[in-house]
Parts: sequence; structure tokens; C-alpha cells
Amino acid sequence: DERTYKNFKYRILDDNTAEICGYTGKNAVVTVPDSIDSKPVTSIGRTAFYSGKIKEVTIPDTVKNIKWWAFYGCESLEKINLNFGLKTVGYGAFMNCKNLKSVSIPMSVTQICDDSFAVSCSTKKGVFDTYSKQTISTQQYSTDSSFTLEGYSGTVAEKYCNDNSLNFVSLGNVIYGDVNNDGIITIVDATIVQKYIVNMAHLDNVNQKLADVDVDAVITIKDATAVQKYIVNVDGY
Repeated sequence: DERTYKNFKYRILDDNTAEICGYTGKNAVVTVPDSIDSKPVTSIGRTAFYSGKIKEVTIPDTVKNIKWWAFYGCESLEKINLNFGLKTVGYGAFMNCKNLKSVSIPMSVTQICDDSFAVSCSTKKGVFDTYSKQTISTQQYSTDSSFTLEGYSGTVAEKYCNDNSLNFVSLGNVIYGDVNNDGIITIVDATIVQKYIVNMAHLDNVNQKLADVDVDAVITIKDATAVQKYIVNVDGY
């Protein structure tokens, strides 16, 4: 049941959040809304911007998933702004985005599916298939080796680059639990998390990322407990 909000098509998911299904506007620079009808926008749906004319898009921190082929064939797309909170970049999400040369991946991303970035796909017709003895069409894939991903060392961003022979630029190492960012994890970090949960401490964006030990985009008592376990060497995290 698709609906329309301004220039965005959307639908309501089973968890009562919104998913962007399409964009009908003509703006070259697009900012996806973080809520529609008082419901958080948590997903960019399959083929939502398929072959769109946009040059730049900003994805809000409410979005957890960018699904298959969401921006497939956006040949004018040069810049995407991804925010902390994003978890998954789906298969072929930015395939055939020929002008997209660099992307910065938030620390919260835990899955980058095959062919998400720096891949072009074309159809070659008139290929003789020796198995079927017929002339068929096949899909041919190529990789833009000049493409660069920025991300944190040891995360899926680095793995995607290694797996696809792409350039990786490290934004630093991730030390989840080092909430005060002093290079070590101590009881001070666990205390800060506990105080933050009950609104007795303030954390800026970087410190919030470090406090989100289980990387689920929310800071809860589970994160504080994980830090405490790490300190006393019980299971770690």
C-alpha cells in the first residue's frame, strides 16, 4: 500500500516504521526525510531511486537498511552522505553509479552485500552458449578499481575493499567501549555509559558510537554490562 509524502513514495512496514519506495521529484540534491506521518524512516526500499537523476543524497540516521538496487543506475550520483545508525547496504545498492567515486561508511554498518559499490553491470547480446547450443544474452560485470571507501579499520568497509581490490582509507581503529576515547577501557567508561542511560551524562556523536558496544544504534544497559564484562575478563564482547 504505497503512499506519497511530498516527492517521496513510501509504505508502512510491519514494525510501524516507514520505507521509502520511490522518488518523483526533480531535485538534483535530495535529503531523505527522517520521519513521515510521525513514523521514523528506517529503510530505503528495493529500486527506490532506480535510474534516478540525482547528484547527491543524504540518508538520515534513522535509516538502518538500504535494500537491493536502491540506487541502481543513478549515473549522475556523485555524493552520498550516510549517517551513523545505518546497518546494511544491500546487494547492488549503488551498482552502475558511474560517477560515484568515493563513499564514507559509518561505524554502525555491519553488512555490505556483494556488488554494492564500484560495480557496473551490462548486458551483452548475441553470445553463443555451448551448453544450450543457443545464442543468449549474458550479464557482464566490471569493477572501478579507482573507487575509494573510507571507513574504520577492521570493519566490513575494509573487508569489502579487500575482497574487491578497492582503495580503502582508514578513519581510525574502532575501540568499542572506550567511551571517553582515552585509548583504554576502564570502569570510568562503564560508569559514563550508565550515567548517559539515565540522562546524567552527555556524549557527543563520536562518544556515542564508542559507547554502542553491540552496534545496534542504541545505547542501553547491555552496552554498560558488556564494558564491565570486558574489564573483568568475563566473556568480553
